[in-house]
Amino acid sequence: SSVCINLAYALQRSGKKVAIIDADVHCASVAKMLFLNSTSVQVDANNKILPYVKDGIEIISTDFFSEEETPLMWRGTMLSSMISNFLYQVAWSKDLNYVLIDAPSGTGDILLDLGKCLPEAEVLLVSDEDIISAHQVLKAGKTHQILKQSILGIIINKYTGNEFADLFLSHKLNTETLAKIPLVSFFDNQYLFKEGTEAYACFEDLAIILNS
Repeated sequence: SSVCINLAYALQRSGKKVAIIDADVHCASVAKMLFLNSTSVQVDANNKILPYVKDGIEIISTDFFSEEETPLMWRGTMLSSMISNFLYQVAWSKDLNYVLIDAPSGTGDILLDLGKCLPEAEVLLVSDEDIISAHQVLKAGKTHQILKQSILGIIINKYTGNEFADLFLSHKLNTETLAKIPLVSFFDNQYLFKEGTEAYACFEDLAIILNS
């Protein structure tokens, strides 16, 4: 999720119009990372859900539909309906350049539903540098390949110099690593990297790659 929000801001700084869908229903975190606490969802004249707008970035999350600390115990058709609603029943701006979807880890219902709804979606795989994370991301990557979705590349998060995940995933999935985000401690719960830091520069470079 930290990769998703920082990439969204980097793309916006590059002049693009960006939206975020927090599709990690059971562990939604985008709203909290951006200090959004609204649970009063508004609709427009066409009865479409209005996304929350923060710093010009349009955002939708299950956090806007539930009370604080109340779990969403959804599965099966409820998850499918949520994905469909977020994609097609939200009044997104017509001029969006990017819609970033923060998907949950693993290969469960949500990933399969996204593959069905968005067969032409392009995928960025995010992995920590350790062997356990790399193997989990490999399974997700292979699922995207089975769904015929294009993998743009890999982002190594919390990078300290261990090259295992980089080399392993690049080889196994026949793709490249686009960014290595250094391990950073989030002081005062600030999840957006500050200008002048190495992590900030990594996302600026990643935005340039994606825009090219």
